[in-house]
Amino acid sequence: MAKLPLLVLLCVGCILLTSAHKLADDAEAVVVSTAVDETQENVDLETASVPEPVDEGPKTYYIEACAIVFIVVYILQFFMGKSANDNFAKAWVRLNKDLFTKNFAYLGFGEKDQEALILREAYHCFKFYGSGRLNCDSFTATLNLKKRQDLLSVLLFDMIWPSPDTCVIDIALDAMDPICLAVAKKKNAKNLHQNSPDLKIYTRQRNFAALPPNFVVFAESNEALESVLVAPIVSTLKEFEKYFVSLHITDEHPYLPQKRNLHLEFTLPPLSKLDDVSQLTRMALYLTDLVANVKLSATTKAAADRERLKVAEENMKAKQAERVEKLQQKKIDEKRKRDEETANLSKEAQRKREEREYRESLKKKGPKVKMIR
Repeated sequence: MAKLPLLVLLCVGCILLTSAHKLADDAEAVVVSTAVDETQENVDLETASVPEPVDEGPKTYYIEACAIVFIVVYILQFFMGKSANDNFAKAWVRLNKDLFTKNFAYLGFGEKDQEALILREAYHCFKFYGSGRLNCDSFTATLNLKKRQDLLSVLLFDMIWPSPDTCVIDIALDAMDPICLAVAKKKNAKNLHQNSPDLKIYTRQRNFAALPPNFVVFAESNEALESVLVAPIVSTLKEFEKYFVSLHITDEHPYLPQKRNLHLEFTLPPLSKLDDVSQLTRMALYLTDLVANVKLSATTKAAADRERLKVAEENMKAKQAERVEKLQQKKIDEKRKRDEETANLSKEAQRKREEREYRESLKKKGPKVKMIR
């Protein structure tokens, strides 16, 4: 999308730079011609008395011209890249508006017009919000687009570390059985597992023959895995394998206030083919209802509940130990502060202070007497 405008900008820059060179050469020729004429007129008058000036060479403005060209190209790229990202986000809203209208009672951020349906958090980051749906507390879609407005990102980072446009969908689920699983491409699986404490605690890698070998699956139990990755889901993942990045479903999300969460990430094609990935958005909504209706067997559910209770107890013990450690450190700091203050007092003041602290300690240790009238 940004390659053609970038080429146009570079062509404009080359034209400006060439013009600057030509102007500098013309100015140099005028200066030299004028100097020759003046020398011929005054050669008989000042040849013997005035020394020849040191030739410093013609003055050129190549550096200034390059700086001006860079600034102009940077500004043009900013406005064209910003406009390209805005158009991309608006096209995504138009494509999915009917789907969202049918599924959610409230869309966007309080306004009815299309402009307010999506919030621009940065020139390359846009958010969409929906709520008012069965089995779902909220729906958030984040479009992380290329930094088309940044000339340096376009010229340098996209060439060295090219990053695609991505869509991240987070759905806060209403109710679900204890399920924790994830599906990811091999190149993303390790990073997803390491950055998700719930996956590290509750799941392990499992074989799932229905998916292509390029997929890695983590699940707490085979029963939960087979209940979620049903035929329509597997078929969609296979069909859109080149766009799919990861899927993470959990009832124990460690970072969000709503622990029951569905997280789906996929890349976006060029604007002309944006409709190709609309099925992945539909899959996320389908999974919302599917997960809400999954009922694990009593044995599997009891085992999952025991594991969560064990983790909760360990977390509580860790928090208690942390509180005790903080209290001990606080007492040590207070004692150090008192010792430093005491060291600066005279001997008489130190003695009085020690007596006062001793009396206070006796009062604390003594029995509490309640007076009754």
